[in-house]
Amino acid sequence: MSEQPLNPTVPRQIGRYEIVGPLASGGMAEILLARLAGPSGFMRPVVIKRILPHLAQRKDFVDMFLDEARIVAGIRHPNVVQVTELGHEAGELFLAMEYLEGESTSGLMRRMQVRGERLDLTLACYIVAEACAGVHAAHELTDENGTKLNIVHRDVTPHNVFIGYKGTIKVLDFGIATASNRIAQTEAGQFKGKLEYASPEQCKGAVLDGRSDIFALGTILWELTTGKRLFKRANALDMQKAICELPVPTPGSVAVDFPYPEELTAIAMKALARKRRERYQTALELRHDLLVAMRKLSARIAPEEDLSVVMHRLFSERIEEKAEMLRRVKAGASVPKLPIGETDEQIEIPAVAPIEYTSVPPAHDASTDTGSHSQGEGEAIPAAPPAPSLPDAEDARMGTRAPGSLFRSPVIIGGAVIALIGIILTLTALMARSKLDVAKNVDAGTIASQVVAAAPPSSSAPATPATVPSESPFASASVAPSASVPAAPAKVVLHIETVPSKATVLVNGAKQGLSPADLRLDQSDEPVTVEIRHVGYVTVKERIVPDVNQKLRLTLVPMQQGTAATATPFHRFD
Repeated sequence: MSEQPLNPTVPRQIGRYEIVGPLASGGMAEILLARLAGPSGFMRPVVIKRILPHLAQRKDFVDMFLDEARIVAGIRHPNVVQVTELGHEAGELFLAMEYLEGESTSGLMRRMQVRGERLDLTLACYIVAEACAGVHAAHELTDENGTKLNIVHRDVTPHNVFIGYKGTIKVLDFGIATASNRIAQTEAGQFKGKLEYASPEQCKGAVLDGRSDIFALGTILWELTTGKRLFKRANALDMQKAICELPVPTPGSVAVDFPYPEELTAIAMKALARKRRERYQTALELRHDLLVAMRKLSARIAPEEDLSVVMHRLFSERIEEKAEMLRRVKAGASVPKLPIGETDEQIEIPAVAPIEYTSVPPAHDASTDTGSHSQGEGEAIPAAPPAPSLPDAEDARMGTRAPGSLFRSPVIIGGAVIALIGIILTLTALMARSKLDVAKNVDAGTIASQVVAAAPPSSSAPATPATVPSESPFASASVAPSASVPAAPAKVVLHIETVPSKATVLVNGAKQGLSPADLRLDQSDEPVTVEIRHVGYVTVKERIVPDVNQKLRLTLVPMQQGTAATATPFHRFD
């Protein structure tokens, strides 16, 4: 067999590794198959990741590459791909990583689509639970002083959750992860990642924490268990609207061809909560609930082995092709053809059907509607499907109501219809009597009184507001001012540290002191702009959502890079 020719820009040797051929290429880096030769003819396959040649001299891409190396090399966990070396060859950086035999989760989903099959729910839970373990290990990573690095992956997608042919799960590609001490700084509002798996706060350009990755894991769980794409739309604007505004359908409302367990629905919808404080607070919490659900779904105790059986059945030809390639690599022989990185790429996973909206939403009690969103005049978006039943304590913590409690009783439905008719008739009479100037001439207490009494106004009555009867239950509420004092807004603490310290901290343009600082902010879902200024350093602006207590640790970048700042040392991790 003749050897497959390499791209002219790919050297035959990088460091101590012989390059076999290209596996994949992305926007920033390319992935190469290589082998490492050892004593007595030993050969080991490895994967080399290097910056694309036309980007290798750009400092911003070099810094991102170094950030990824430091992050992944620090995570020693069976559910995260292992980096064995960061090298420097001919002025270029490269990473040497373990070679993995398997397919991406997106490849599994496409192959299932081709075969017209559905992944077993237990195996879907297992895949996401193992990914949770890897993501949690990244979230909990600390530096040499024990300070948490606040890593956020930002690109947890089916493409970056890898399934080995033996049923193992690994999280890949921390190339755009954020960390508090990273070299490359992301500008406030800059989006990185795949939009259809982004969290609402990621879409809005807010400062992220680990809960953003949890939203992505919830999206993967939803898609694996339904066989459909959740937020995929025709364009970026529609995708962002689906993520940030439109109601998220429950998995059971889409997977209608089989009974979808309530426990799994509760897990998926909690992971997909738009408000971060209502989501799982750690990936470990999500993993624990998934493991409990797995035990309820199946009595089998070896999901890894079961998944391996599925992978061997679905990808038998790929397994044989890769096995032959590895035999040649280990024997030091030429490899005439490398298997493509992703299979069935021409297959599209169907997206969930868009919800049809009407100009008038169904009648319901707006005071209990926690899921609706105003969409502008003339258009109303219905409330999100009710969350599945959860224990009372969890209902209280999540701020949800029992599913269907508003609409289950026929008596309540009938009463609501009668009340609605009374309101419409009364408002019509009032509008006719006051010549369509109800807002100016009729107060809220009058309308409430007339609705309760259901008495149409006399034709001889003057066109003036009616008097609320003294015995009316609305009399005191509409006439007497409230004696209660508005509660002070809840506070959250934002702890800010900078390297170097004593940087000036501003919130929405107002000075708050010098770092390190503990800022007490009004609890809100609306972001505030935090600005960090220090003489001789680049000013940093971050958008923070003050919904919970947070810590922000920033390493400031000098305005004029000196020799020490630019000559970054290269380290070996093997």
